[in-house]
Amino acid sequence: MKKEFNAQDIFDIVHEWFTKMPEGSWANWLVGNHDNGRVASKFRKEIIDSFNMIVVLLPGNGVTYYGEEIGMEDTWISWEDTVDPAGCNAGPDRYELFTRDPERTPMQWTEEDFAG
Repeated sequence: MKKEFNAQDIFDIVHEWFTKMPEGSWANWLVGNHDNGRVASKFRKEIIDSFNMIVVLLPGNGVTYYGEEIGMEDTWISWEDTVDPAGCNAGPDRYELFTRDPERTPMQWTEEDFAG
């Protein structure tokens, strides 16, 4: 989905999915995963709750990649701390273009009430 979107764009994606889904199949909905930047970083942190509601309200199974339920964002990872093979293979000057480490960081707890 493009960075700037509206409700019609979401409707179109869902409608196309149901139109092309083979008969007797079951949908599996998600908005984030370990291979793509986090939703709050790709779009806006303010919309993550809306995306999560859509995922659990659509017919089928809703899946949440850990941290998406609290709006976790990508974290910058230095070259020295990079472990993702795609980033390591790109070298120190280009690793940020390929690494998937920023979306694979541990849960971002804080010292605030309710762990942030």
